[in-house]
Amino acid sequence: MTRLFLLLTAFVAAGCVPKTSYPYVDLVDQRTFWPEVERPDPTKIKPLPKLPLAVIRFNAGAADFTQDLSAAVEAALIRKPDVEFNVVTPVAPGAEPSKASARDATDVAHVIAEQSVPTERIHIGTIEDSGAAAREVRVYVR
Repeated sequence: MTRLFLLLTAFVAAGCVPKTSYPYVDLVDQRTFWPEVERPDPTKIKPLPKLPLAVIRFNAGAADFTQDLSAAVEAALIRKPDVEFNVVTPVAPGAEPSKASARDATDVAHVIAEQSVPTERIHIGTIEDSGAAAREVRVYVR
């Protein structure tokens, strides 16, 4: 009797219970909680804003960004080997980028190029943004 009890306990613990003996036993999955899950209407889905891969601020006393940027670039390359990088400097509307901002963007582009990214896939530019920090570089992927 004890052997039979132990054998049944082992089957129950392993999940090998036949449905005929216990009809209420079933695997737990998404249908258990939401049996009538519907797909949302594609016209009601708003696209997410394009977020940068990295935002680098060149403040006084700012930490070295090369390690973190290299890790982010490596992760992007693993996910999509032919990824292209846009290195942009935000400027006030109608303003020209300063020489320091242009140098910062170039420095960031050099760090990306050091990760064996061909220079044809690194694009440097500006973007108009009135709320950006004084010296900031954003890296976008596409």
